[in-house]
Amino acid sequence: MNILVVDDEKNIRKVLKMIIEDLGYNFYGAENTKKADSKLKQENINLIILDIKMPQKNGIDYLKEIKTKHPNIPVLMLTAHGNVSIAVDSMKIGAVDFLEKNGNEKSIKDKILNILDKQKHISKKNYNNLVVEDKKMIKIMEETNRVAKKDINILLKGESGVGKEEIAKYISKISDRSDDKFYPINCGAIPEPLFESEMFGYEKGAFTGASEQKKGIFEKVDGGILFLDEICELNIRSQVALLRVLEDKKFYRLGGKKGIKSDFRIISATNQKIERLVNNNKFRKDLFFRINSYEIEIPPLRKRKDDIIPLANYYIDYFSKKYDIEQKLLHDDLKKFLKNYIWKGNVRELKNFIEKLMILSDGKYLYYDNEHIINDTKIDFNEVLKQKEIDILSKIYNLTNGDINKMVNILSISRDKIVERLKKHEIID
Repeated sequence: MNILVVDDEKNIRKVLKMIIEDLGYNFYGAENTKKADSKLKQENINLIILDIKMPQKNGIDYLKEIKTKHPNIPVLMLTAHGNVSIAVDSMKIGAVDFLEKNGNEKSIKDKILNILDKQKHISKKNYNNLVVEDKKMIKIMEETNRVAKKDINILLKGESGVGKEEIAKYISKISDRSDDKFYPINCGAIPEPLFESEMFGYEKGAFTGASEQKKGIFEKVDGGILFLDEICELNIRSQVALLRVLEDKKFYRLGGKKGIKSDFRIISATNQKIERLVNNNKFRKDLFFRINSYEIEIPPLRKRKDDIIPLANYYIDYFSKKYDIEQKLLHDDLKKFLKNYIWKGNVRELKNFIEKLMILSDGKYLYYDNEHIINDTKIDFNEVLKQKEIDILSKIYNLTNGDINKMVNILSISRDKIVERLKKHEIID
């Protein structure tokens, strides 16, 4: 870990150098902001300790520059005793904490260690502030990077709460489409009678209550990206209407006679087994092929365990700022619990869990054995067994290319039992 100290007082830099090197970290010093800029270009800095009062450019102004140029590097403000109120104000700008110059060595070490402990969990790969550290998710994000700039329709698959909308936003940010035209639509939230008026828009007098012309979503999203969340919730009539627009990107407002062209890209998402719906004629095959130029499946949180602790630390930081409460650390017992819990609600459930802990817990650490956590948290053992069974059956099914006779030999159970379990877990129809 590399720590940069920016302070015009040589003695302060000398003292901090001794403390930092005693912790086993690398010290870099700069007496002014110009030299600090040079160090930031040359070295991979993990923490900046910045004096508030300096000649040429004060620390507050430089803090603003750092948060613009290097938003992921934490900044610890250094202040004389009389400037504590200014240091507190600096935290509103983006500093993580402050140190008093006359503080004792232990308190200085504790603050540095606390900040760098969190830094260890900052993603090795930066994907527009998405927290990604598990190898499975890094691979998926690299795959996403490859297709994001291709102007093709993408289907995101995965359980509820895995982060499909966040991935869609990320694609929008790095695509060639205008980021300010990202329109998320929850397909399950639009009643069937309102689908066409919301999506196509309408002319004045098109129906009772249409007192003025209204542009629809298809028209508004021209040049941008339309995110259709839970697309499998669309009924067949709405699917037909959507397909008609996707075929030539042309539509008519309700009551209108003039065709309107709109150039947009579709990102769709579902937590259902869409191929099964297609086979059962509940989702149109032609629409499926239209929205699925490329498919990305996002794994559940329980299958990307290396993301759990970094995500937990991210939400600790998020809720610390939201509720203006002190930063906290995860106790080792809680880390074990988090990594072994099933997380049926995925990232969304983890976020809610950390929020509750941050609000209700006292002290420096978040613990697993807080009474309210024990009482409110239940591990579904049957769900654990079910998931293990699904994983085993899926692996052997793929290994044998679906040959039931080979599966019988491997598992030493009857053919009927295997077929029954495969159907129960929707591995086969």
